[in-house]
Amino acid sequence: MSHRVTVSPSRWMTRGETIIEAKEGDKPLVIWGGIPGEHSLVQLVHEGRKQVQGIWVSAAEPDPNRVTPPCPKYTTCGACPVMHLTPKGQQKARQELVRQALDKEGLSEVSIAQYHESPVGMRDFRHTIQLSVGHSDTGRLRVGVLGRRKRHLVAIPHCAAVSPVLNRVMASVAHHIIEMDLKPYDPVADTGVLRSVFLRSSHSTNEVLVSLVTGRFPFLLRDFAEALAHSTAEVSGVWVHINSMPSNLIFAPEDGVIGFRGLVGKQCVEEHVGGLEYLIGPGDSFWENPAMAEVLCARLLARLGVQRQTPYIDLNCGVGGFTLQGAARAGWALGVEAKEGSLARARESAHLNKLQAEFLLGEVEEVLPSLKKRYSSVAPAVVISASRRLPEGQIDDLAKLNPRKVAYVSKDPKSMAVDLKQFAAQGFQIEPVELFDMYSHTGQVECLAVCSKEISSPKRSPRRKLVRGVGGSR
Repeated sequence: MSHRVTVSPSRWMTRGETIIEAKEGDKPLVIWGGIPGEHSLVQLVHEGRKQVQGIWVSAAEPDPNRVTPPCPKYTTCGACPVMHLTPKGQQKARQELVRQALDKEGLSEVSIAQYHESPVGMRDFRHTIQLSVGHSDTGRLRVGVLGRRKRHLVAIPHCAAVSPVLNRVMASVAHHIIEMDLKPYDPVADTGVLRSVFLRSSHSTNEVLVSLVTGRFPFLLRDFAEALAHSTAEVSGVWVHINSMPSNLIFAPEDGVIGFRGLVGKQCVEEHVGGLEYLIGPGDSFWENPAMAEVLCARLLARLGVQRQTPYIDLNCGVGGFTLQGAARAGWALGVEAKEGSLARARESAHLNKLQAEFLLGEVEEVLPSLKKRYSSVAPAVVISASRRLPEGQIDDLAKLNPRKVAYVSKDPKSMAVDLKQFAAQGFQIEPVELFDMYSHTGQVECLAVCSKEISSPKRSPRRKLVRGVGGSR
């Protein structure tokens, strides 16, 4: 497609693009770089089976919130789809996305409360990145990120969103991969080595943990790790995860144990949030923007009304992000997590901070029935982090815990709205939703929704005993 049209986008899409709804017999037009309501010239670039794709070219009267994206890879990379907006414009876009999601589920009475800007601004805020390995059009080895349409690799020698130390380590990683000719792994032909590279930098210590995902384990990987660590002082550890499956991601087998081998250095980086120290290992999920996470934790504890002796449960706790914050405030907390490695780090971090916390290994839906017996009479404060819609029946089981309040945290407004509708059906009042700019320049926004319910007075404090998880004592 090569022609241009003049149009006005109607609304935002979840990924940060805009859309013009399809009329009868037509396909919707999805526009990169558009702004709803702005009359714009758009270049049509692709027609698929379900939609037409276009790229914004110009506007006779640009929206007041439009700026020139400060990144030359804005369109080809695609990781920062709303970088063409001012901070206020990005705030408005995210608020509209959350409003759309709530209204679609019939939750128009739920209001959107405070929007929290990133304390460290919109540059150098991100402390994780995933790199992929492939070939350029001329067949040369290339290291970069998957481009906007996921069909080619884009080299990013400098990224304005990630921390300066990550930019330095990314350059070193790319240099050593190309110098050692570590070719991309092909799962069909079973050739090559590398699938992807995950980097995690610490805002507190400036150290970087490197996690390689490979299809095989040649001895050359140890040479790579040693050369990388020797040439780049900030690299504190290099670990490898072998995955010969179709996906290039880190995966856990049915037993929940993600397999990593140490190549060089430490297994964890240390991060500080809210005055507490966290250990983060290969394969662990943790906040991309620790400074923003500190604001989120403070607001979550305040909204839940956590005080000394408040029974506190953190579901999908990961490495103990919210668990430790609750334990520090309440004096004790319980965390539930399905990944054994993450749970081990949570336990180590609790010990490191001298906090009383118990941890249970297992999927949330598996352990909720047993938690009901221990905690339904004490009306706990509950936190649940949701990367997608909660499994069917989980909200029903959660309601049987008789929680005083539930803090629901998600970066997906659509999934959040669907789940909040179910909480409302269980008799919970949905309090105003707070938004946190954890992912600047993207359509994503961290949402904090608190669901409250009138409860009878708690009968007693929870029994603080060793919780036995799936597979034995944890």
